[in-house]
Amino acid sequence: MAAKFQYDESGGTTYYFLAAFAGIILLPLTYYYWPSSPKKEDQKKNLCHCAPCEAKRKAAKKHNPYETTRRLFVQCAFAAGWLLFAFLAYKASLVERDWVEYDPWEVLQISPDAEPSAIRRAYRELSRRYHPDKPEGDDKIFMRIAKAYAALTDEDTRRNWEEFGNPDGPTATSFGIALPSWIVDKENSSLVLLAYIVAFMVILPLVVGIWWYNSLKYAGDKVLVDTTRLYCVFINRTPNMDLKRIIMILAASWEFHRYFNPEIKPRPTDATEVPQLLRRWPALGKVHTRPFNNPFAIKTRALLLAHIERVPLPPESLDLDRLYALRKSGFLIQEMIQMATQIYVMSNMGHQGYHAPKLQLFESMMKLSQMLVQAVPENKSPLLQLPGVHSDMLRLFFVNKRVSIKSLRQLASLKDEERRRMLRNLNDMEYRNLMVVLGNMPLVDMATRVEVLDEDDKETVSAGAVVTLTVTLTRTSMDSLFDKDPVRYTADDIADRIPEAEPDAESLGDDKENVVAKETSKKLWQKPSKGGKKAKTAKPKKKIQKVAKKGDETSNKLAGGGKNGDKADKSSDNVKKPDNNADTGKSDRAESDTESRSDVTDGESGADDAVVGNGDVPRDADNNEDDDPDDDWDDINAMQRKKDAALEPKCKLTHEVHCPHYPEVKQEWYWLYVADRKSQRLVSMPNHVVTLRDKEEVRLQFQAPPRPGKLVYQVCLRSDSYMDVDVVQTIKLDVKEATKVDYQAQWDISEDEDKAGESEYTDTEDDDSDD
Repeated sequence: MAAKFQYDESGGTTYYFLAAFAGIILLPLTYYYWPSSPKKEDQKKNLCHCAPCEAKRKAAKKHNPYETTRRLFVQCAFAAGWLLFAFLAYKASLVERDWVEYDPWEVLQISPDAEPSAIRRAYRELSRRYHPDKPEGDDKIFMRIAKAYAALTDEDTRRNWEEFGNPDGPTATSFGIALPSWIVDKENSSLVLLAYIVAFMVILPLVVGIWWYNSLKYAGDKVLVDTTRLYCVFINRTPNMDLKRIIMILAASWEFHRYFNPEIKPRPTDATEVPQLLRRWPALGKVHTRPFNNPFAIKTRALLLAHIERVPLPPESLDLDRLYALRKSGFLIQEMIQMATQIYVMSNMGHQGYHAPKLQLFESMMKLSQMLVQAVPENKSPLLQLPGVHSDMLRLFFVNKRVSIKSLRQLASLKDEERRRMLRNLNDMEYRNLMVVLGNMPLVDMATRVEVLDEDDKETVSAGAVVTLTVTLTRTSMDSLFDKDPVRYTADDIADRIPEAEPDAESLGDDKENVVAKETSKKLWQKPSKGGKKAKTAKPKKKIQKVAKKGDETSNKLAGGGKNGDKADKSSDNVKKPDNNADTGKSDRAESDTESRSDVTDGESGADDAVVGNGDVPRDADNNEDDDPDDDWDDINAMQRKKDAALEPKCKLTHEVHCPHYPEVKQEWYWLYVADRKSQRLVSMPNHVVTLRDKEEVRLQFQAPPRPGKLVYQVCLRSDSYMDVDVVQTIKLDVKEATKVDYQAQWDISEDEDKAGESEYTDTEDDDSDD
């Protein structure tokens, strides 16, 4: 049976094609792009109504004045599309079928069980009525009647009808192509040819050329390739740079130069406003290194510093430039970290000309991201992130010589009455805003597990093995700490732990080791010795006393505390114990807050707080002897499921950050990495965690050192948005000597086996020959 293809002149098949095509396009577009507004109840509950937040919302509406119109236009466009789909579906339902099953009984208007006489009678009546010679006659109907009568009376015609469904026998099948016939009409051929030329020879090459040009001009996240080269040169030149130099390199990015970025427009007011702004920082104009001495770099650096110190700027000129610089800063800092990571990898691989960046460089970049989002200087109190709290109010948190609040967790752990009494200068609305923001801030708990995959003994770390560190992050809010007993400090602790008086790791620069070496006084995070145990000394110049805890395998060092804090210190020399012993874990969480602002500058601090043998789970020596094959198969399936889950795309909408001075809506993201404080180097590459909403499991891999020994590493989780919420956990690895494997190739055969094989084949051949 032949097939015949023809264009659809009636247009019936076109309706089917257009309806199906419209449905395929409209369904996913409506699902993903239909504009939806958040619930008003959630907005009223979680929104902060402080003056900077309200000003940010008004600025966002002013920046997008047609947002409501755009939403309405999108909704109308989708509604029109679905109406068109309904119309096409309706038209397709009205199209008559060209092919129907042939039924001679229906043509003759008789029942299938009619007698032959009834068939002849019906044929005669219908043929006389529709004969072409009659006035009411119709030749087509007459031919159908004759064909139906032949199908019921003639044997050959009946056989064709029963076998092929047509009295005439096999015929060609006709298929309609869903294109109107005017497309191939000779009169319209020139227009169709012109449309093809424009589409495939003009529009398509133009689109590909624009895409190729942008791919050569921009790197990841729309960062200029020239900016990436700039970062590579200066990071490689200065592997251990301080925070000021990082700001200098960030401000020199080519995104802020009008030649590379057409969005940058020169302002006539810069000639007078920029010199006035530079008077606050006279040293900015004394840089003579290119490109840091370019006018755009000096202006951008001044704008970033003004933002960090919350200096008011002219709203119609410099403030707009400040907002644009902040919108670009998030992508640029992430690009700087990625470039530093690549340089670090190239240096470890032995490539000449690459200098491995120090740990301080990475942490300074992450610290800068927090400073820009929150507009808080480096050495200032993290309480300035809260609405209504400014520098003049910090004295309110110093109640007396025995009570001082320096961290967010300490403030959250206060009883509500005591907290309200401390913030008595705030009215009810301001206090409500502060509590909403404080309660929504993250409180992250970290659990680690060290193992060596693809090994029989996964919990034994041997020299040179690839170690897999599984970190389970659990995110809660600080409102879980409300109405908890506070941690009270003595006068000596308060004198030692004034934030403004003590520089942190980022500000020490090259003299950090000398400063740390000179510290002899006992700090708050150092715990006194217990029950006659000797203090363990790591270096002659500094002595660190630790408490060896039974059953604890990791010390949860939170930058400001964690959900599972250590037990309260029994010594009453430095820390006064709370009255309620049941809340000692929560109190120690506030106590460990002071460790985050020091950025853990001591390389061996906390080395004995965590006894992590070779993992968080204690090993059983008998477990490896009786391994069940089913358990191994379950482990393999679980690993495969985790790999498949890691490949699935996840939503990057986590929790909205309270950042009224930042121009855009910011989500809570983190950096997770393993560091060696003693050698000031990274152990694993920073992992950008962008999907931590409630609970997230992240895997970090690094190679164990080639020599056996005991190592102390720190697992660091740093926020890119909030200060004083970082988590630092110390782990201790006991690296064993790698076992030697007796390797013998399958093709290596000893001489005795070779001779035995030859004699066997020789004897066999002799037996065959005798036969």
